Amino acid sequence: MKYFILVLWLCFGQESIASESRVYLYTPSAEIKTGSEFFVDVMIQAIPSVYGVHLVLDYDKRALTVIDQIEKESGVQITGGDFFDNRNLYTMRNWASSETGSIEYVVSQVAPAKSAAGSGRLARVFFKAKEHVSDTSISIRSAEFGTRRGEKHTFSEAAPLDLRFGQHYLTPELPQKYMAIHIIGMFVLLLSILFLLKMIIVRKRYSKLAA
Repeated sequence: MKYFILVLWLCFGQESIASESRVYLYTPSAEIKTGSEFFVDVMIQAIPSVYGVHLVLDYDKRALTVIDQIEKESGVQITGGDFFDNRNLYTMRNWASSETGSIEYVVSQVAPAKSAAGSGRLARVFFKAKEHVSDTSISIRSAEFGTRRGEKHTFSEAAPLDLRFGQHYLTPELPQKYMAIHIIGMFVLLLSILFLLKMIIVRKRYSKLAA
């Protein structure tokens, strides 16, 4: 029953076009230092009451690498946003494919969550630019929103987000939460290396004493 509503609107929903609403991609700066990590937000504006979404993005796999945000799970995943009720959100699909250069994100709210409406961030994707890249683009292939009654709202595709890369551009600033996780990860890695070095030294000393 958790994902019954989402399956209902994906398979049998009545489709409607909400031309006044908008789904688009945003990044703080489209000019990025070569080889840097950066993020792209999937933003929504003036969305009517909805309960779930099926989002598909396209990117150039030769130019960009998606950075996994859920390390405890297999595959490469992106992060959700603040539009839906994350405490009552069921994820059916969260997958970035380096083979096809596509990202699929399918989620639905579950009871007791109320329908979401208005504007906000739907998802956030972290990328790393490859060294040889000078420019590329990221696009929304589709963004289908479903309601609790099984209706489906399909929004027209937004313009692709064009990006440029160069050594003279600035390194993008990453969100503080992401930076904190990155720093903690580096600290854990450093401790692991120091522990291994200590073990090697102890073994060498023991070998000399035994000899």
